[in-house]
This record gives sequence, C-alpha cells and structure tokens, in this order.
Amino acid sequence: MVSSIPGNYTSIQMLPDDQKFNGKNYVSFKSIMLPTGRLKGLNLYWEGKVNNPENTPSPYPPTTPTPMNDPNPSPLEYELRESVAFLTLWNNIKNPDGLGIPHGLTSQKLWAYLEECYEA
Repeated sequence: MVSSIPGNYTSIQMLPDDQKFNGKNYVSFKSIMLPTGRLKGLNLYWEGKVNNPENTPSPYPPTTPTPMNDPNPSPLEYELRESVAFLTLWNNIKNPDGLGIPHGLTSQKLWAYLEECYEA
C-alpha cells in the first residue's frame, strides 16, 4: 500500500520498506512506481514528456494553473512538480548512496539511470 495525503500534490508517496528499490527488485519496483506516478502525472516527468519552461515557454499565462498532466507547466509548477517527481523516486530507494546512484539528477535522468543499470 502507498501512503500519501489525498489531494495534496506536493506529498511524497512512500512505499513500504519491502517494496522500495534495493538494487535487486527493479522489475517489481517499476511495476509499483509507474501506476503510483500516474496518479499525479509524475511518470510524465520520469519519461521526459514534460517540457521544462526554461526551454519551452508555456502557452498559458503565468497565473493560470495547468493540469498536473499538462506537458507545458509554468516555471513554478515545473519546479515543484519536478521536485515531487524526483523525491518520489529517490525516497523510495533504499540506500541510494550505497547503490552508487549519483546525486544532482533530474527525475528523468534518475529514472533512465535505474532503467539502464537495473532493468533485466
């Protein structure tokens, strides 16, 4: 079961310890994380389907909120949502430093790193 505060987009969804990525359970971790991420559109960040507004201006005025799954968020929305996307992955990895997972990645780069290094 995933724990989260309903309706709070900035909450970080935490898996039970036995479901967190431990370096050996990538297939089951991914099968849990993808549907978990879809609840908030985080999978779009992990898969690189959201445009960084620094590179692509949003078609919306800055004061208009965008839907969570919109590929063109405002700069503030992008910053907040990218942080949630990254931390949802990072905080569901047991001992990322011990696994040698690099720091300073975006959620997309972290997802790609896990796939490259651990997908069977």
